[in-house]
Amino acid sequence: MSRGVTVRHAVSLVCSAMLLVGAPTPARAASALVTVRLVFDSCAGCRVTAMHGILGADNRIIDDRTWTVTVRSGVASFRVPTKATVGMAFTVADGRYGAWQGGNAMPVIGLAYEGSARGSKLGTSVVRKRGQRANWCWAGTTTSATIVVHSLRTTEKTTMAYENPRQVSFWAYPTVATWHNATNWHGGMGTQDRPWCR
Repeated sequence: MSRGVTVRHAVSLVCSAMLLVGAPTPARAASALVTVRLVFDSCAGCRVTAMHGILGADNRIIDDRTWTVTVRSGVASFRVPTKATVGMAFTVADGRYGAWQGGNAMPVIGLAYEGSARGSKLGTSVVRKRGQRANWCWAGTTTSATIVVHSLRTTEKTTMAYENPRQVSFWAYPTVATWHNATNWHGGMGTQDRPWCR
């Protein structure tokens, strides 16, 4: 083999190696997305929306994206951008039920409760305590994650004609890390707008 052919062969090998190193592997490509699973104790057919709705200090919308799925076999499964999990909130459309103490508000999953440590397995006495504040804004994840969700459905006495007497509460069990507790404590886990995070 001539020296010129050998040089050309060596250059070809180097270029091929550079292409292989620079090309994204399936594992790298998948790292931009994670699977988030919400496992419900009871919510067959519910429509669950994951929202990444971020507001700035001046109420300017920084981001507003949603993903909606139907609960199947007790699970709502989302494939979402990893970065969008920080400040993500989850609403649950549960047929005839509205949010507890929320009139006809859309129920939002409470992820942590003021005064309770992260990882607490809370019962209804805490979740439905009058004046209890909670955070619906998730701290997010860098890997696929599962959040177990408990629920309580009741029929309440209402005083206003527009209020839905069928009310439901959803909360993480155990509670999970939340985002910006100083600004994202809410008095009720329901919204008639969108579950914004700041």
